[in-house]
Amino acid sequence: MGSLDEHVASEPAERGGLQVGVGGVERPAEGDLAARDDLHLGAVRGRGRLEPLAADGDLAGHHAREIRAQMGSGDDRGDAVGFVGVHHRDGRLEVGRSVVDPGQDMAVQVDHAVSGHGVGTRALRLERTGGGFVRRWTAPGARRSTFDGAAPSPVGPLALTGRIPVTDSAKVHAVSQPMETTTSQEPTEAPPASAGPAAAGRPPRLARLLGRLDAAGALLPGALVLFFSFQAGGFFPGATGTAAGVLAVVLALRATLAERPFASLSGPIVLVAAALSGYAAWILVSSAWSDAPGRALLEFNRTLLYLLAFLLCATLAWNRRRLAVAVRGLVVAFYVVCLTGWATRVAPDLFEVAPGAAPDRLSYPLTYWNAQGLVAALGVVFAVHLAASAREPRWVRALGAAAVPLLASTLYFTFSRGAILAAIAGLVAYAFLLHSRGLLTGGLAVLPPTAVALVVSFGAGRLATVDARSATAVAQGHDVALGVALCTVAGLVLRLVADRWLDGPLHRVALPPAARRPVRAGAWAAVLALLVAVPLALGAPAYAERQFERFVAGTSTPTDDQRTRLLNPGNNGRLDQWAVALDAWRGEPVRGTGAGTFQLQWNQYRELDLNVVDAHSLYAETLSDLGIVGFALLIGALGALLVSVAWRGHRRRRSAGGIDRSLDVVIVAALLTWFVHAGLDWIWEMPAVTVWVFALGGIALAARVPARGPASPGRNARVAIGIGLLVLAVVPFQVASSQAALDESVRALKSSPQDCPRVIDAGLRSLAAVSARPEPWELIAYCDIGEGEPKLAIQAARNAIARDPLNWEFHYALALVSGAAGEDPRPHARRALELNPRNTLVQGAVKAFEDAKRRNWPRIARRLPLPGS
Repeated sequence: MGSLDEHVASEPAERGGLQVGVGGVERPAEGDLAARDDLHLGAVRGRGRLEPLAADGDLAGHHAREIRAQMGSGDDRGDAVGFVGVHHRDGRLEVGRSVVDPGQDMAVQVDHAVSGHGVGTRALRLERTGGGFVRRWTAPGARRSTFDGAAPSPVGPLALTGRIPVTDSAKVHAVSQPMETTTSQEPTEAPPASAGPAAAGRPPRLARLLGRLDAAGALLPGALVLFFSFQAGGFFPGATGTAAGVLAVVLALRATLAERPFASLSGPIVLVAAALSGYAAWILVSSAWSDAPGRALLEFNRTLLYLLAFLLCATLAWNRRRLAVAVRGLVVAFYVVCLTGWATRVAPDLFEVAPGAAPDRLSYPLTYWNAQGLVAALGVVFAVHLAASAREPRWVRALGAAAVPLLASTLYFTFSRGAILAAIAGLVAYAFLLHSRGLLTGGLAVLPPTAVALVVSFGAGRLATVDARSATAVAQGHDVALGVALCTVAGLVLRLVADRWLDGPLHRVALPPAARRPVRAGAWAAVLALLVAVPLALGAPAYAERQFERFVAGTSTPTDDQRTRLLNPGNNGRLDQWAVALDAWRGEPVRGTGAGTFQLQWNQYRELDLNVVDAHSLYAETLSDLGIVGFALLIGALGALLVSVAWRGHRRRRSAGGIDRSLDVVIVAALLTWFVHAGLDWIWEMPAVTVWVFALGGIALAARVPARGPASPGRNARVAIGIGLLVLAVVPFQVASSQAALDESVRALKSSPQDCPRVIDAGLRSLAAVSARPEPWELIAYCDIGEGEPKLAIQAARNAIARDPLNWEFHYALALVSGAAGEDPRPHARRALELNPRNTLVQGAVKAFEDAKRRNWPRIARRLPLPGS
């Protein structure tokens, strides 16, 4: 374990400070420490001399499973005061530390461990009794913690005024109660904040259940990512509605059963929730002028999912361990999704995917390559954090380094330029904001294996073509699998080696306090000069100008070999899509054209023969659909989330010596990764890559909650909130039910032979769940005409048009059933052509009806293909 110098006396306190001590001995040997099984604090005077604290009872011989604490200071200068504590058990040295603001009398909890050993939650009630003023807490290394005194006089003694043993997770004794002896050797966490004071009035089983649910809540972001990833990314309303309904029910149960379910809600959470709720409401209101309530309802359902995920996670009281678990869970989820898709690319002979998957770009399981690329990009950012963070246990750092090669290989095989750009932006932001020494050792473990994995992946040329399932491609894929597997092992070994022989010496290197600021300034100046000088010397400005001109002029990218697209700046039609979106916004600058209506605008005004549903930019599409009001609400919610996470991380860093710095920094970097990609693609419609933004954001913004406090709000109010949430859950469940029936109707229509009775029955069930949807009426119209009910068919087609009047498909359907009924189809066909002038299907229908005689209309109408057939 090393000498105690590494843990408690390795840095002199020049002006006095508080440092970890054992008993009253000066630099005791490891054997002396091993003989004790209790918690101690010591005050440092001079060079490494440890003096015991005054206490109203002997600590020796007692083993506290938890010590509830408060710290106070009479100083009102706004500087933070803190403490550290060391506990020895079973040959392990465990450290807890925290800080509070002066002038406050508040409970603090500690959940930090050295060497990766969990210690539960520990805290102390400390009271300043005289001398000096502790101004700043520093943590020079992961294995030592020191308070530096700001005043010339040494720090006076701190008196331990109260201790609390916690022998039952459902009970918290009074602060003034003397410590009792307990024989348990396992630390116990504090009772869940939501359970109220000692879970008053709650049966012990219910209190324990609520506590376990709180602990499991940290895994919710990763669980949602996994669920949606294997549901086509969550693009279709069925998966979105089911998940939103379940989240609403869980939140309702929590609001009703928990004693203080909303105690962790903070000001930033209320701000983000208010903006997101306003955005959801505006989506529903927009159906008033778009005349397409079905589209608005589906968009509302998706936004409701994000809002519920945010609120549910925000009710979990903040602590560092919970946030760290949430980040680890996300990395596991991203890795599982990437491993599943990557396996289908390198071993298509062993892992087959649906026939509709892209043959030349990795898109499984999300079914969209750019979204799959973003999953890999986010996984890289979070995994690099795990590999570089000094706060993570050794095994977590090793696994984080081992995960990066496969994640990077997955990102490459998607050939998603936007995802690669977003990953670079996220990694640069993480390195710039963190500038930690752990990046050096983490980089040594991550960069070489990842570079080799990418070189091996690039060499498999057949996997970048439509011939990715040929015998040659399969052989190349197996070579890639072996190479990436070896790189994974190499990353694991390199990180363990760095942990063993590099991290310790690197963290022990410390500049004199007076030299730190000049050295940092000089280093940053050198880095900035390098970043400016090298690109200028290489002609970067001229190169950037040429690439921008190619981006503006190029509308397509090569498809024969997807590797060439990585260096091709063609915009692939995005500029045209953004232009249509901005033109629609200029026509309706305040309210927009209505939620979900960009597809209608694109069909009518596009100049490219390219079928798209979304504008490939969240920001451009929001302006088009919802105007400046909707755009302001959305940017307000996302901006408040990003700024609040960054600001809270900054405050924690200043007040807690940086103990949470890397966690907050990686969340900010990951959010920036998502924000960059959101400007280039329609990832808002893919919950698999978006829901984590709000779920993890809720956990990060939740407030610390003391274990004791009054129930709030009152029981009647909580029951009312629960009932309201249950009523709200009806909407997404209805959407999910409607989508399931609609899918059944589509399958019956496409079956051979066509099963029209089942088409009509399923369509009516879909309408019974959500009457605003037009698609069931279209299917019913086609089957009515086949069943010899022309009047019913025409009425069904008109019902579809009434629910989405600017959709060309329903006018085309009316033209077909009218022609089959012997009525004039030409006005309806012309209207369909006006709404989609570049559609070859409609062009052919117009020409066929215009050139034919009246008696031939029924025959022509029955032979024309249906949309999507």
